[in-house]
Amino acid sequence: MSSFNTYTDALDMAFLRDLCIREGMIRHFYRGECLVRHGERLRYWGYIESGYFKYSVYDKEVNERITGFAMSGTMVGDYLSLTRQTPVSTNIVAAQDSEVYLCSVSVLQNLLDEVPMLRTSLADALFHQAYLQYLEMLMSVCVFSYNFAPYSEAV
Repeated sequence: MSSFNTYTDALDMAFLRDLCIREGMIRHFYRGECLVRHGERLRYWGYIESGYFKYSVYDKEVNERITGFAMSGTMVGDYLSLTRQTPVSTNIVAAQDSEVYLCSVSVLQNLLDEVPMLRTSLADALFHQAYLQYLEMLMSVCVFSYNFAPYSEAV
């Protein structure tokens, strides 16, 4: 069965989970508490033991727009911020009380430097999911906004 975040289907997430549990420490997040806010540097990533997190941004009218979720049993963090050492583009907030094994970003950065194939696999899987979601979004705009049938239905 496919997971919510399909990029995890192509990766051995047990390895990353075990790394977080071994190198990190358990931390409780209350609902609404931030792992990291937009514009901040990512200091920790983690494995969600229980609960879940939402990724969100705010539009010009200051309406929250949810861009993704990290569910129990998956990793939470921001890959681009971690690998490029840049500020995070979203808020990552506990959507319910959650238990997370937090690990310093340096642990994963070092691992990605030592195992370049892991970096490539993560980037490829994340790109694949983002591309498919982008295409899905475009198709829904065509169908609902312009009343065009998707190509597969038009043939």
